[in-house]
Formats: sequence, C-alpha cells, structure tokens
Amino acid sequence: MRFLALLLISLSFTAVAQVYTWTDENGVTHFGTQPPPGAREEVQIRDTRIGTVPPSQPEIESKSGPRQSSATTLSDLERSAAQKACNLAKSELSSAERKLTLSLSIDQTNAMADYRRNQVDLWQRRVRIECIGVE
Repeated sequence: MRFLALLLISLSFTAVAQVYTWTDENGVTHFGTQPPPGAREEVQIRDTRIGTVPPSQPEIESKSGPRQSSATTLSDLERSAAQKACNLAKSELSSAERKLTLSLSIDQTNAMADYRRNQVDLWQRRVRIECIGVE
C-alpha cells in the first residue's frame, strides 16, 4: 500500500522543461533544450507539463494523405478511454450483482451480503459517473 502511495505521489510531479523545435535547411526537424544555433527569430516553446494539450498544428501532407492533428488524435483517445472506463464499470457492476445474488442465496443476514450490497451500490454510482455522454 505504501509503495502504491509513493508511486502515485512520484507520478504527480510534473517534469517542467522547455523544448525548442526548429527545422534546418535540409528540412529535418530538430528538438532540444537549447535554442537553435544562430537563431534570430523567436522560437515557440511548448508546454510539456502532464495533462496539457498541445496547440493544433496545420495538417501536413504525406504519402498516405493528410495527417491528423494531435488535437484530433487526443480527442479520439479521450473518447476511447471514456468508453473503456464505462465498459469496465459495467463489467464490475455485473460481477458485483452476481456475487450479491450468490451471497443472498446462502444467507440473507450475513455480513458478506451487506458487503456485497455496498459493492453493488458503489459500482452503480461508478457506472453513472463513467458512462455520462459515452452511450
């Protein structure tokens, strides 16, 4: 339990660093922590903190057609993650309901049945929370 708490705390710290990007005369894009050599114009600095959304960039033509912007990809990932969270909550609710039914078939007054009722209530709330706007 302590390990999990330490892991979560360590992951909550954000790495704050400035990232410079530039394209050389050969068309190669470079990334670095230092500004490009001989730069006279202002270089755009990206926010690299966890949880920030990068600004959308113009679509770049490639051999397979236009690439999706990072904002579009991010929204697709968010929708996918929301759907997976909703499905997981529904699956856990179903499992908790089956376990409650089993506990009630054995003895309706035991402490395990009370625990199972609480678990069903918890997962019903999680389904309501996780599945908002997903379905």
